[in-house]
Amino acid sequence: MYKEEILSEQGAARLQAMADLHELGSGFDVANRDLEIRGAGSLLGTEQSGMVCHCAIACFMLFLVLPQCMAKYDFLSIITK
Repeated sequence: MYKEEILSEQGAARLQAMADLHELGSGFDVANRDLEIRGAGSLLGTEQSGMVCHCAIACFMLFLVLPQCMAKYDFLSIITK
């Protein structure tokens, strides 16, 4: 399935994690092992690929704007009526 001579040590460790953790419901354990192998990285750093600006805007809205709106419009009393 892969050529061992071109497989990095990190790649081999990741494949071994997939082989070890194959049972139903092991997804979290696989992700945790991958985090241990590759490290946490940088969520909003320059190394990140994809649409980082969308992630930053979503985080801003979720953590800063949404709580202010909920407080201003007394959101909890609205949903508990």
